[in-house]
Amino acid sequence: ATLLEAGAARPARTERHGDARWMATGFLGASSPQLRMFPFRLPSGGSPLSYNVFLSHSMGDADRHIVDKAVENARLQGVDLYIAERDPQYGHELSEKFKSRIRTADCMVVLWTKDGADSHWVSREVGIAQDAGRLVIPVVEEGVDVTGVWSHIEYVKLNRDDPDTAIGRLTGYLGQLKTKKETQEALVGAALAVVILALLIYALSK
Repeated sequence: ATLLEAGAARPARTERHGDARWMATGFLGASSPQLRMFPFRLPSGGSPLSYNVFLSHSMGDADRHIVDKAVENARLQGVDLYIAERDPQYGHELSEKFKSRIRTADCMVVLWTKDGADSHWVSREVGIAQDAGRLVIPVVEEGVDVTGVWSHIEYVKLNRDDPDTAIGRLTGYLGQLKTKKETQEALVGAALAVVILALLIYALSK
């Protein structure tokens, strides 16, 4: 919605980016005609799951419990792990579905297990993420060859007998990335609020 509309009720102060709206309203009042001069759109406040990750993985049963555990732990960090097969889009091209979600994700996690390394779709999804400039975080099963693939990339080591350790490291790191993103958004929101207030003050001085 626009920053303010004449005659609208004064909004309550809510989340980070909502501060600019609250400050402007408190400064001039909701019905001030000067506010019509500034039809700015502000980003909405982040949702609890504001960090979105595409999880590339094998469809084999051997990796199913790892996927489920990763999704559960990530959610506790406020991170949404996108699982393509849990988002059916019947009648649409699979490749377009993957491209759309990967390109709008904050990053990708790839389970490079024995089955994952043999999966044509996993390799294809990684290629899409790399072409889109997305951060790709590999989780590599012990014993799986990384030569020419992940040998130059720092990855999370996965012991199939103890997957919880790798999942904990992964989701903890994703939580850090989420916090970093939120901090950057908060700084942008604060800077935007300063600019808006400066423009409002300038308008009043005329």
